[in-house]
Amino acid sequence: MAVGNSKTSNNRANGEYREILLNNISTEELATLLHMQEIIRSFQSKQDKAATIEQLVRAFFKPLQQTMNQTLKRLGYSGASLPTVYSTRHQAVANAKSSGLSDREIAGQFGHRSTSTAKRHYGKKLAGWAKMSFRPSIETLLEVKVGNNLSSLSTNETIRERLINQAKEWNEGTNHGNQLNIMSSHEIR
Repeated sequence: MAVGNSKTSNNRANGEYREILLNNISTEELATLLHMQEIIRSFQSKQDKAATIEQLVRAFFKPLQQTMNQTLKRLGYSGASLPTVYSTRHQAVANAKSSGLSDREIAGQFGHRSTSTAKRHYGKKLAGWAKMSFRPSIETLLEVKVGNNLSSLSTNETIRERLINQAKEWNEGTNHGNQLNIMSSHEIR
């Protein structure tokens, strides 16, 4: 799945797009992603063709945040305890950390140019409560800076070993019935 990155103009993003491998995705989860894609495309088709991506994002998420706030208030949340659409990103990073993703994998997964971003600015491992099976592609990982250096194939050896082990499990039939779903980047952009 190809996901557009924000902050590409100031070189803080991991390229224009990042690629997420949808490992072990269920049919229901894939259907949810495809439904969300339909909602976004429908929304885009009704907007001004001259609108920038930033304008489209604001126009899409503002009413979503307002609806979320109204619903949460009805459920008893108030004030500073109200989660935001953006805070879900922080929770997702915390979930990635608690799922055992490496700093490089987390940076790639969330479109960060450097491993230091999630370490300094995002959710803590102890706040993670859900497991994450999706991983960024090797190509996405190669764009991530570790410290001041771009990563190289030799430093990705542990990631490559993990992928090789996953492939062996698949070939040996020990993947416990998980489905392999492959989508081209163009199908979900």
